[in-house]
Formats: sequence, C-alpha cells, structure tokens
Amino acid sequence: MILENQDLFYENQFGDKVQIVSFKKTVTEDGNTLYYTIEKTGDNDPVKVYHMFDKEANHYTFDSFKKALAFKQQDPDNHTINSLFELHTALGGINCVDSKGNSSEFSNKVVVNFMNNIGTRKEGVPKNALVNQKNYY
Repeated sequence: MILENQDLFYENQFGDKVQIVSFKKTVTEDGNTLYYTIEKTGDNDPVKVYHMFDKEANHYTFDSFKKALAFKQQDPDNHTINSLFELHTALGGINCVDSKGNSSEFSNKVVVNFMNNIGTRKEGVPKNALVNQKNYY
C-alpha cells in the first residue's frame, strides 16, 4: 500500500500493469543517494528499479545500484530524482492506472502527499500550526 490503503499501478511500454510496492533510497558511505521503487508485475517477484534522469529530464531505469551509479557518473548532469516532476514520472506519471487498468490520477495524489510530508516547520511555529508556505519551508 502506497497511500490510504491503495495500491499504485502504471502501465509500462509493453502494456503490462506494474504495481509500485514501495519508494526508497540507497545511500552509500561516500554520500551517493539514489532513489528506487520496488515494483511487481503479475506473479513475478518484486524488483528494485532505480530512477535516473538526464539534463533534458529523460527518464532512465536501472535494475541495480551499480548500473544507476555508473550512469550518474557518466555526465555531471545525470541525476536521481530531484524534482516533483521527476518523482511523478518515477511513480508512473501519466501512465498511472488503477488495479483494473483504468486511467488514474492516483500518482498525483501520492506526489502531493509526499510534498505535504517533507516540509520543515519554521522556527517559532507551533507544532499544531497549519501546514502551508508561511509556516513551513
């Protein structure tokens, strides 16, 4: 379950419905951080999918940390997820579908939930303050 007891799916380039089981990151001792999803297609075992982007925001996926890190090191502009657009893309983006394969906007809701939970409360703002740009950054 990704959010609110709902599963997140997208349709890949082969027309398969893929479930995104989880969203995580790998951090090495030297500080390299790469984000990945754990994805499951049909009855296959879940797999890690590392998400990388180039300076034109083209999306590349890799099945290992080593391959993703090599891609990152090929060009200083290659990077892991670092924008909401890239997060949306990694979570299925416009290819998001529901469990029955119907088009869905659920990936938008997941990205918004992520945005709402990464803010840092500004100094002096009470813990029960409204979450908005005035109180959080």
